[in-house]
Amino acid sequence: MKKAKEWRLDLGIYAMDDRMIPADEIEKLYDTIIAWAEERQLYVGGGVAESDDLCTCSRLEEVILLCRYELSPIVCSHCFCVVPFERVQFPKRFESQLKSWQKLYESLYTIWLDSDAYERLGFQALNDPQSVLNRRGFALQKRLQKHFRTWYWWFQDTTRETFKELQKCPVCEGYLEVCRHGKCCMKCQLIME
Repeated sequence: MKKAKEWRLDLGIYAMDDRMIPADEIEKLYDTIIAWAEERQLYVGGGVAESDDLCTCSRLEEVILLCRYELSPIVCSHCFCVVPFERVQFPKRFESQLKSWQKLYESLYTIWLDSDAYERLGFQALNDPQSVLNRRGFALQKRLQKHFRTWYWWFQDTTRETFKELQKCPVCEGYLEVCRHGKCCMKCQLIME
């Protein structure tokens, strides 16, 4: 057991005090974050999609894994509208995994957005390629690749005074290229504003 501030947590964040946290407590910490957001009925994800926000493209060839609407974390890369699960008809287990990742993302995003006390915690989990959130997201992206070319939307806090536009991919450190929705890493299929 190490002091929390010296130990990299499974959420991909660092504890901000000197409490001792045994390894078996990590999953409880994750559950606590989710419960904290749910107790406060916090939800950030763009709301419920209206019919105008649904993808109507005749062919769905390329998507972005992005938490934008409650309906689905899958967005059409062409029209940038939500792709409802009914349209893609994934197995229920995979759909459940996508929804679980979406819930985790939205909870951490809400903590970052709405909480002074836990803002750093949310930011680090959203912004660390090794966090549970992003590792799960990359795994889902890989599974989605079997159906569509899939991009992973990378979180950036452009509101920070210290914000610097990324020049290299946060995952592979390769150079970013300009693409339709901002900058992207072709190797990792990461996309960001």
